Amino acid sequence: GESLGPGSDQLDNLDFPINPERVAPVLRRLISPTRTRARIYDRDANLLLDSRHLYSRGQILRYDLPPVEEEEPDLVERVQKFIFDFFRNTDLPVYHEQPGGNGAAFPEVVKAL
Repeated sequence: GESLGPGSDQLDNLDFPINPERVAPVLRRLISPTRTRARIYDRDANLLLDSRHLYSRGQILRYDLPPVEEEEPDLVERVQKFIFDFFRNTDLPVYHEQPGGNGAAFPEVVKAL
């Protein structure tokens, strides 16, 4: 037999598409005991599956949404944000959800690809 070494260019020619409908039940079983959020990305760092959108029996919810439009927060939201920011632990980086599900913004995803 022939062996392929790490970083071999021959591995780039292999294509194993991930079917979200088939992966969703497996992902749910893996993460449900820990209540961990998990995401699966394709080779181009596009989000295929997010455990946040799994139903209780492992089905997934598929939908296409228009781009998010930023709205100016009202007075109550601004006061609430000020109070939360005042008491927030500043040692942690602020997490920002990436619109459109592009994993290229996450260093962990880029490193895994």
